[in-house]
Amino acid sequence: MKEIFNGEVARDVINRGTKSEHEGIVLKTAAGQVFRLYVEGDNPFEYQSVKPLVGLDVSVEGTVDPADKRGILRVKQASDITVIGPHMPSIT
Repeated sequence: MKEIFNGEVARDVINRGTKSEHEGIVLKTAAGQVFRLYVEGDNPFEYQSVKPLVGLDVSVEGTVDPADKRGILRVKQASDITVIGPHMPSIT
């Protein structure tokens, strides 16, 4: 079932310590969740659709399989990602 996730698009190391380790694109939510951001049809190592969104706050409509421990947020198409604006770090 599709859900809405809000957060910052950022670069992070994916699959740390494995043969598949690489820099990838993630969504970091205010609640501290980190999801690998994957748009169907994109090369999972190149992230063509989401690279331009790094550093922006977005709203994403997609699905996360709770049984999949990799934390992948699957998005049907790039138009399911709405830019909210530049990321504004919270001041504590």
